[in-house]
Amino acid sequence: MRRSLNRSEYSLSPHLAWNAFIDLLAMSDYSQLTPIQQVAYLVFWYESEVQNGGHGQYFENRGIGMLQETLSALEQLGGYSQRNVLSEAFGIFKQNAVEFNEDPFDKAFHECSPNIQVLLEQYLKKWFEEFIELK
Repeated sequence: MRRSLNRSEYSLSPHLAWNAFIDLLAMSDYSQLTPIQQVAYLVFWYESEVQNGGHGQYFENRGIGMLQETLSALEQLGGYSQRNVLSEAFGIFKQNAVEFNEDPFDKAFHECSPNIQVLLEQYLKKWFEEFIELK
């Protein structure tokens, strides 16, 4: 599954590819995506949940069923710092979800460099044809 863009519109407005990329990740189910797309999907949703409500929201909304895949996806994108933050947050969360204090993990996440948007932009550039079809 890919998003289609008009080649001439894309030439005038390259940001349309980013918008189409995000739309694909936000509006698709994991099972509908190719393995390359699944990597971006997992990282996108981790970042989205943490940005909107912290690691607690991530664990509540996304659960832990795809945690290992998400850790691997972060590594594949070069998000080693974010991978470490998520791994440490999960270690504390699984000990006591009720009293989980996400603040230090959220702070550490926001201090990671490069940030996930940069990593996703690089991933889109590397795998452009996997996500976008120019017509």
